[in-house]
Amino acid sequence: MNAAADRGLVLHVMPWRETSLIVEAFTREHGRLGMIAKGARRPRSALRGLLQPFQLLDLRWSGKSELRTLIAAEWVGGLAMLSGSAIMPGFYLNELMVRLLPREDPHPVVFDDVLATLGLLARQEAEGRGREMTEPILRRFECNLLRELGVAPNFDRETASGAPVAEAGFYQFSPQSGVIRLGPRAMESAQASSQAVDLIHGRTLLALARSQQSIEQAVHAFEDPEIAAESKRLLRALLGQHLGEDELHSRQVMRDLVRI
Repeated sequence: MNAAADRGLVLHVMPWRETSLIVEAFTREHGRLGMIAKGARRPRSALRGLLQPFQLLDLRWSGKSELRTLIAAEWVGGLAMLSGSAIMPGFYLNELMVRLLPREDPHPVVFDDVLATLGLLARQEAEGRGREMTEPILRRFECNLLRELGVAPNFDRETASGAPVAEAGFYQFSPQSGVIRLGPRAMESAQASSQAVDLIHGRTLLALARSQQSIEQAVHAFEDPEIAAESKRLLRALLGQHLGEDELHSRQVMRDLVRI
């Protein structure tokens, strides 16, 4: 029967035929998998209420084709449910993983980080700090996801020379060229032109480099408004290179909600 099992999270579901679902799941040891949940839309299906985002599940499936057959799902618990302003950031995490993680490519470090990030989002919302903490939490997750996928530079080193980044220094960054230190004249020229938006403080780069510390320490670094703004701009450039031209739906929804 070629059955396999793993702990996982549901990233996305869509209807399939009259009574079934196609499920995109992220499992700890098998990576992202597509599964057919046969009969999951029937009123009496044991799967009907389980295949929801942000729930930790024990999944069992069979098959080796691109779409496996989901045999069973069991709720594990231990993961606080998202509510309020934490829900859309949760969907943003899911969409990033659907778009960036190849199928059948295990990333247990990312899986564990997703659980930690969802837990932090839920905790901050429960404490009434959901809106103010969302951006720092997402910056940390984005940085670590890109690093785990092997597409983030060493933020604490200049790309060409390997020289350590100075906290008080000024730099430019692009996905193609990496981290480049600016001398006084180059900095003045950049500040006087449209390139000013590309200026990155050394302390921002070092905050990104330290984001693999404990989640609370990393998030604290991104609470600084200047570091938060520069980190967001830099990470958006890196993500954009790998996401392509299609806008993330969850990101657009979050922008619309801020305007409301």
